[in-house]
Formats: sequence, structure tokens, C-alpha cells
Amino acid sequence: MSDLESHPDLRVAIGCSTWLGNFWVATRGALVSEVRFNLPPPVHEGDDTTGAEVARQIAAFLSGDIRAIEAPLDWSVLPTAHGAILRALYESVPWGDVVTYGELAAMAGHPGAARAAGAACRMNPFAIVAPAHRVIAAGGRLGGYGGRPDIKRLLLEREGNWKPGKRR
Repeated sequence: MSDLESHPDLRVAIGCSTWLGNFWVATRGALVSEVRFNLPPPVHEGDDTTGAEVARQIAAFLSGDIRAIEAPLDWSVLPTAHGAILRALYESVPWGDVVTYGELAAMAGHPGAARAAGAACRMNPFAIVAPAHRVIAAGGRLGGYGGRPDIKRLLLEREGNWKPGKRR
């Protein structure tokens, strides 16, 4: 978890139980600063409407009712390069599509930085919202996903006919 608990204006919305587990959405002001699954939520001042709305969208996404989550994300919680990479992912890789780590790095203006894209996806504070599950390794291999490639595979399969080695 990040250093969110040191911010006095932190608010946390506790999401419902989903097939992926329990989750929470942390906000500061009107921006989402973190989304996490299956971790204890940080100490907080209380819920807010932004966090509650994003939590509703995440639950709807995981139940298959919507295909995109629109959230005001606080990119400043990330190092600049990682923020650019995850922002490119959030804004440019839609439901049912996949990109490689190298392609994502190039989309963010960092060609040749596939490892940086992998690190950004690994450190992604916006679970599901910035869809790191849509980033695969070169050659169509699944790649990592927080030590849970089975979850990555399930998310990709729910979004379409993804098969290893076969890209759209």
C-alpha cells in the first residue's frame, strides 16, 4: 500500500464482494488515488461520492454490465514515466483489446521501454480501472499479473476470445 494514510483528506469507499474479491477505492479531493483488491483498507475519514461511484462502476464492470470504467484518476501518485504509461493504457486500450508491454511503452512516448511498462503495470495503483490485464508479453504470451496469471486470463477471456499467442 502507498503512503495514503498520511493524507488527512483521504476518503475510502468499500466496494462489494466480487468474483475477484473484496475491494476499496481511496480518493483525495475529487480524484481516485488508489484501488485495491483483497487488502485491508487504509484508515480513513469516511466515504465520498467519487469513491462510491467508482466502486459501483468496478462492480458493474466485473459483473459484465459495463465495458469501461470512467474515473478521475490522480496520476500524480505515480512516478512521471509510470503515470504516462498507465495513462496511455487507461485512455487507449479498450475492452477486448490487448497490447504488448513494448507497444504500451511506445504509445506513452517511451519506445523501447517495455521493462518500464512492465514495472508501471506491476505498480499500478488503479487495479482494474487502469486495465493492466490487457497488457501481454511479446509473442502473445500472457505475462505477469501480480502473481495471478489465472486472474489475468479470466479477465481477458471475459472481454472476448483471447487465446495465448493469438492477438486481435
